[in-house]
Amino acid sequence: MKNPLGSMAAIGCSLLIGACAPPGAGSEDMVRMVLPEGDVAAGRKALQDLRCTLCHTVKGESRLAAPSTASPGPELRGPSMSGLSRGAVATAVVAPAHVNVESAELWTDWSDRQRVWLGPGQQLEEDVPEERSRMRNYGDVMTVQQLCDLVAYLEVGTD
Repeated sequence: MKNPLGSMAAIGCSLLIGACAPPGAGSEDMVRMVLPEGDVAAGRKALQDLRCTLCHTVKGESRLAAPSTASPGPELRGPSMSGLSRGAVATAVVAPAHVNVESAELWTDWSDRQRVWLGPGQQLEEDVPEERSRMRNYGDVMTVQQLCDLVAYLEVGTD
């Protein structure tokens, strides 16, 4: 004979565990991946082909055209990129809305109203919707090879 109390307790525990999972758990958009090495010269060409210099200056590159926008984006290969991982640089290119906090990476995005940012020795929870980046998402217009090359190019001179 089964114990009805034990069955009810098991069902209750299952429901409680399911309720504790963050919304969207198991359907995360953020993944960790290994980015293959790229070619620096091809990365400079990708920077020009993708017209990144319409909005960005590049530290150490005086021969590139100046940005044509009144409020340019951050200087590439400059202090704002110092210490960023290759993954963070790649994310900034293909999903720019996820990387807008200096020295921090989006660790999780459970909902539209809660985000947890991790930075050097800190954790910051924010309960307001993030500001969307003005930069477009380049994930739909560039190849994986262009991304690898661009990241290799942007890594030069960011120490």
